[in-house]
Amino acid sequence: MRRLAGWWQHVAVIAAATLVTLHAERQLLFDSLVYQPDAQIHTFWMRRFQDPHLFTDPLTHALIKAGYVPLGLQAIYRAFSYVVDPVTFGPWLAVVLAPLSAWLVFLIVREHTDWWPAAWLGAALFIVPTNTLKFSGGHARSFAQPVVLLTVYLLLRRRFWAAAAVPAVGALLYPPAAVSALAITAGSCLTLRGRWPWLERARTPAAAASAVATAAMLLLPRLLGREQGLISKAQAHALPDFGPNGQMHFFEGSALKMLVGTYSGLDTTPALAILLLMPIVLLILRPRNILLLRREVLWMAVGSVILFALCYAVLFRLYLPNRYTYPLLPFACIATAVGWRPTFEPLARRGRIGWLALPLGLLLTALVASWAVTSFPLGPQMRHSWIGDHLSRDRWMFIGAIVLGVVVCALALRGRRVAAAVIVSASLAGGLLVGAVSVGGGDTSAASPCGDPAELHYLGTLPKSAIIAGDPTTIGCVTMVSERPVVMSRKLYQVFDPSFLKVVRPRMFASVEAYFGPSRAKILYLRSRYGADYFVVQPKALEAKHASGAWKQMAPFTDLVTKELQTGTHRAALELPAACMTYQDKSSRVYDLACVAQRS
Repeated sequence: MRRLAGWWQHVAVIAAATLVTLHAERQLLFDSLVYQPDAQIHTFWMRRFQDPHLFTDPLTHALIKAGYVPLGLQAIYRAFSYVVDPVTFGPWLAVVLAPLSAWLVFLIVREHTDWWPAAWLGAALFIVPTNTLKFSGGHARSFAQPVVLLTVYLLLRRRFWAAAAVPAVGALLYPPAAVSALAITAGSCLTLRGRWPWLERARTPAAAASAVATAAMLLLPRLLGREQGLISKAQAHALPDFGPNGQMHFFEGSALKMLVGTYSGLDTTPALAILLLMPIVLLILRPRNILLLRREVLWMAVGSVILFALCYAVLFRLYLPNRYTYPLLPFACIATAVGWRPTFEPLARRGRIGWLALPLGLLLTALVASWAVTSFPLGPQMRHSWIGDHLSRDRWMFIGAIVLGVVVCALALRGRRVAAAVIVSASLAGGLLVGAVSVGGGDTSAASPCGDPAELHYLGTLPKSAIIAGDPTTIGCVTMVSERPVVMSRKLYQVFDPSFLKVVRPRMFASVEAYFGPSRAKILYLRSRYGADYFVVQPKALEAKHASGAWKQMAPFTDLVTKELQTGTHRAALELPAACMTYQDKSSRVYDLACVAQRS
């Protein structure tokens, strides 16, 4: 296939994707008091790599034993811990992986078409929906897209043995991605011999070896004592945490709600809804578009659907169904980019009426984007006013994408090999599509700011072995900023692993009863049972209005907090001895629990 894009386009697409990622991650990269929320469970404890005296408490030990962070990712963080703080390193890992993935989308589209704007369209559609991508924070799921896309690209280039190695390595970085990549590798072996399905001889040995190696890597953590256990479907049904009002909100009550749910389905953002709907519309308008996609790319979608259904069939043995939908996003970008120009060509080549493709293309893009956001059954079902609000707020992102479409149009017209009407309509409609996706994806990644820097600094001066107790919804930053362990935090309350659940569930109940209840004995129980040394009190967090919002969708603890708040105005946390207070500012107080125990 003839290469129309020179080396400069590779550099340019990586540079552009890097700039977009830097813009999206700027708060996480450059603000010392802002963190990606999942860092409060996946990353904070890795500071032990630099200082083994940090986080030696039982809760952190149970977290590490549960195996939430894959061994390969731990090895990467450990290697870089010799030169940089692991918590600081995490967000920068996203700055590498996101542009790498966008570049792989660029290369995959180029394997399908010689029209160079198509590759740019695919890469742009992939990188601009910031809130839809899973790179932020540099956690294990950041490797989901690189593992799958690298496998697909190597298969397209017929480098079968290299592709076979990717799922095995991916199993040490993000197991769901390894399973998805293995499914694509195996599925692409299928071909037709006459009318019957057959296995392609050149691919099958590599795929079989990949299956064996990937299975071995998936079993390795268990052999090394990392449990990686998962609760059963029956156990999940018995826990309010998985109901509509729980933190996991998995079982939503209807199949449609589960299909769009955060953990149970597509977790559909406005940008993802647009991306998923557009290739379907293009296929309806021109059914032959499906013949433009090579089988490796088609297996990205087919494999996701099969694994999603299989995950439900053996719930929760393959982890969360949502994790197997990740390849649908790059598939939609690739399918849209490959089918974009061919869909416009039949009308645009019809002499004088060919220029009707321009207004029709713009109208099609606008209608699909609007319907995807407001009415698409698998979409976010936003109000129509949402479109106007976000277009006004993010207008420069939208205008920038349109300008980019104009630039691409001008460049494509210079070396014209296609009818001008095709180039103009496809380029401008593509710019409009990128603008709609960028607005729907937001311009920054999810970030969690930490409040009260003075209090957090003080807690960081306490002994490294000191364990801090307090309101689980507000104490998460203690592990990030103060580098001290906690009795319990909201983010550390994960219920997927049975053994870890046995550790964290009693801690959460005890923390709620101690913080919101009327009994000082409950507070001291945190010391005698869980080794708490200091107790942080934030009077505002004890107000009914604040607490009801902070504990929303946290069943069964939502009802427990409400019950404690309705028992009266007596709060043991507000009546601790003043002599035991070791720190105070306008928003918080810190008490020495050893002192409180002596005076009680």
